[in-house]
Amino acid sequence: MKDVLFILPRLHTNLNGILCEIRDRNYRLNSLCLNIWDGKHEGHDIVLPEKIKILGLSRALSKLLPRGTRNAFLVPGLFYAIRQVRRINPDYIIIREPYMAFAIVFTMASIFLQKKMIIYTQWSFEMPRSQIPMYFWMHLLSSRFRKNFYTTLPPVHPISNHLTNFHYIPFALQDHSETGRDYFEGDKINILVVSKMQSRKRIEDVIIAIKNLTNLKDIALRVVSMKFDSKYEAVVLDLINESGLQDQIEIIFDVPHRKMNEYYLGADIFVLPAENEPCSVSQFEAMSYGNAVIISSDNYLSEYLIKNQAGLSFINRDAMDLASKIEYLINNRVEIVNLGARGMRLIKKNHDPRLVVDKLLSLCG
Repeated sequence: MKDVLFILPRLHTNLNGILCEIRDRNYRLNSLCLNIWDGKHEGHDIVLPEKIKILGLSRALSKLLPRGTRNAFLVPGLFYAIRQVRRINPDYIIIREPYMAFAIVFTMASIFLQKKMIIYTQWSFEMPRSQIPMYFWMHLLSSRFRKNFYTTLPPVHPISNHLTNFHYIPFALQDHSETGRDYFEGDKINILVVSKMQSRKRIEDVIIAIKNLTNLKDIALRVVSMKFDSKYEAVVLDLINESGLQDQIEIIFDVPHRKMNEYYLGADIFVLPAENEPCSVSQFEAMSYGNAVIISSDNYLSEYLIKNQAGLSFINRDAMDLASKIEYLINNRVEIVNLGARGMRLIKKNHDPRLVVDKLLSLCG
């Protein structure tokens, strides 16, 4: 049995499609993570992550030292990484975000031990001057060591013209087009938002948009969320109460990821209002279940959706523009079904887990 090792900041649900496909091929899964969140929200039922331990101590100690000596604390991290890679002895290694300290030492360890590896990033490469040293590190990995990079950001963006071994590998998602679903449950337009309570997620824009719709009695909004920022959560709850939308809006916390299919199947429209969003997997999950998707323009996926006629985009932070897009779909229910169908076809065509994993493992070198 072959082993695959994922080295990650945390075990994110956007990897679940890949993890399930690799597991189903009878590979043994391993995961080392800098942070471990509540397993209900992530894929801990697929692979139980181990915590990367020494780097947290190294990072804390380095803050006490003059700037010029801080990199010395990468040395114990490197020995730790070599020991962990030797212990697991994987056939393939997948490392997330190569510019982070934990990833640097595990990348160096993997090169030293001559392991097959690929580096996964969602960085857009529109980098400030402060990040230029990291660019040269990534360029060195690409050119000198011939390591492959991959991103889930769609190829409609010029991600990088500089790294020679840079590839687009989409999220892996199951095709649910044969599941069978009904629209407009309760003769309402059912809207879904999936987002943790964080100001960048802009949940308030959806609430304001709902408040400004002409036919509130035909609308039901469900927000499936995770507790993250208590102050922001209070802002959202206060806004719902002040707007008098308690009957239209339901917030549900801490839904295990494996149960999310119930919420996608019960939704007609999926809204992703977040700003500065590189690549959200929840939008793709919603598409796979036939939801009509509306996303913020400050999202790398907006062009991908529009190009494939699989969704709508609204102006970032403009609740009234979002309201106009929702109103359009309310008044054109057939368009909800059509957008949902095109989204499902796009998932089936571009996000088949078998094709995604075939490409991923073929690029490990």
